[in-house]
Amino acid sequence: MTNTTQTVAPQETLRAHLISERARKRFSQADLADRAGISRYTVVRLESGVYANPGLELLGKLARALDVGVHELLAPIGEFNMPSNEELLRRAHAPASEFVDADALLAALDEANGRRRYSNRGRRRVER
Repeated sequence: MTNTTQTVAPQETLRAHLISERARKRFSQADLADRAGISRYTVVRLESGVYANPGLELLGKLARALDVGVHELLAPIGEFNMPSNEELLRRAHAPASEFVDADALLAALDEANGRRRYSNRGRRRVER
């Protein structure tokens, strides 16, 4: 069996971490931009992978706004590692706020990709 290592471009790593952290905090792109003191357009460019070299100052603003370390935004996305028994026990007793809500993650991904979800909730039914 051969051991192949896939490398992910740094902007893709940053993109993935930004989207997932923003979803975990339940922030829209505008919320993150306001909290970081940057434009929403900058967040859109970062999450789309277009902004290739954001610089440490911008990364610091984003990290502070998301309440994470810069190193967490740049950490390599590796293979899935099974957590230890202690970590599993800790997660079992962790508050729900520690986990990403699937709807929030999907909404963040849609927003990052320029799509919006539309619902028929509250609309009158049209008879044809």
